[in-house]
Amino acid sequence: MDLDGVRTRCYMFAFRLSSSGKSVHRVYLTCAQEAFLEGHIEAFNAIGGVPTKHIRYDNLTSAVSKVVYGAGRQRVENERWVLFKSHFGFDAFYCEPGTAVAAVDQACRRLRLPTIRAVLDEALSVAGKEQLSYQGFLAELLLAECDDRDRRSSVRRVKSAGFPRDKWLGDFDFEANTNINPATITPSPAGIGSAKASPCA
Repeated sequence: MDLDGVRTRCYMFAFRLSSSGKSVHRVYLTCAQEAFLEGHIEAFNAIGGVPTKHIRYDNLTSAVSKVVYGAGRQRVENERWVLFKSHFGFDAFYCEPGTAVAAVDQACRRLRLPTIRAVLDEALSVAGKEQLSYQGFLAELLLAECDDRDRRSSVRRVKSAGFPRDKWLGDFDFEANTNINPATITPSPAGIGSAKASPCA
């Protein structure tokens, strides 16, 4: 985010009600616990109350000091977080470690997004280094998927055309056939033809 013309890394607090889908977002200059708690207060004020059952969380350090592996979802919670929950009267439900990663993987399978599934880890690393916005990160993933789909589609069409062998304009010897002006040749995507054909002479 640009603040007074200076590119600044910011952090977004996101709160969403599962039933109604109503969401509250707040942007902070830090991801410290103070911002985490303030985000909750802002959300409670925005929705006009506190959820009566529980709120679901990942195992973020602002709430969880230690994940206790074994049966159940036992957590050693941050003391300040315990006091905050007690004050507002709600319970926390923690996802199993790796649940978010598994959910993205499953969604990519169901939506048939193999490229996003394959490049996600690398894209996350690059996004962190380049400080991409959420929109920029999403754009990179979707463009990667579109580019790869175009490539796979070209390969399928070339294969279905039944050419005896692959020939590319880049390999054409214009000096051997001076009747063809290179400037008049417009390359077509991956040498795609609309019907079965024989190699060019």
